[in-house]
Amino acid sequence: MINLAIALEYLFSPASHHELAHQIAVNVSRFVEDTDPNLMKNYKLIKKIYSVRSSLVHGGMVSDDKLIEIIGPAFQFVSTVLRKLLLSSKMVKTFDQEKDRRELLTGYIFGK
Repeated sequence: MINLAIALEYLFSPASHHELAHQIAVNVSRFVEDTDPNLMKNYKLIKKIYSVRSSLVHGGMVSDDKLIEIIGPAFQFVSTVLRKLLLSSKMVKTFDQEKDRRELLTGYIFGK
């Protein structure tokens, strides 16, 4: 579970670490699908993934039921993100260059 959240954080974390979970959720949601209904659904899933990740990493207790509930959707979602990224040579190049990656993510937040 932690590895799935770390993959999203590594790829989609902004330059600033303020409101990190929110910014990662916005960036990943827009990368995957920029349509209104799915944007909010994806945003909520990512926030859930990041919440569980934070609890696990910082020593909080996470119930087995909560882990079972989130691991399947998290794995499927991260797989979708990685597939979309790796099957596009343009995206691979964008994520390979920190300046280009930051410009892409800034565009997701500010609509550029």
